[in-house]
Order: sequence, then structure tokens, then C-alpha cells
Amino acid sequence: MPNQSKEAFLRSPRWKFNKLLNLIAVENNRVVIDTNVFISALIGRYSYPYKIFDELVFTGEILPCFSKKLITEYREVPARLKFKHYSDFPQKAKKFSEILKEISILVIPKEKI
Repeated sequence: MPNQSKEAFLRSPRWKFNKLLNLIAVENNRVVIDTNVFISALIGRYSYPYKIFDELVFTGEILPCFSKKLITEYREVPARLKFKHYSDFPQKAKKFSEILKEISILVIPKEKI
């Protein structure tokens, strides 16, 4: 943060991107991506969550890991009534999740957190 106040840094896009990266758990380039990040990526093509997918997931920088429960959540959440005003939202989510299934690995959690 050279030559930048803490308040200015907290309003900066870089801080917001770093905050979003904290929503994913990284281990040896393997990540579990929170449903909120997935939904936000679908809503905003120029958002930081979209950048996570575009610049890290789809380029192979990180490898998404999903449980069956998370894949189900990725399909169910976009179908909620509050997302009806986004055009073709459930269809976009389905297509996006199908792409993710092709490039990710399925994991079976050892314990529930």
C-alpha cells in the first residue's frame, strides 16, 4: 500500500478482488468456489467473480473441486425467484456448471464443516 491510505485501499478494486479470493479455499491450485462467487460471475461479466473464472479457472491456473452437493447447489440457487429478472439466468447457470464439470474434479468430503 505505498502512498495510499488504508481507506483508499479498501475502496480499491484490487482489495475487492483479494477479498473475493478469500472466498475460495486454495490448496495446490485446487479450489472450492463458493456459490456466491459462482452466482456473481453469472450476473456480471465484468465483475471480479467473473474474472476469477475467466482468468484463473478457464485458463487452468486453478483447478476447481466440487462435491455432488455443491454441484446441486450451483443448479438450484439460480432457479430461485429472485433471479427471474436476469434473462436466461437458469440456462446460463446450467451451461456454466456443465463446463465446470468438464474441467473440474469431483471430491468426496471426509467431514462436514
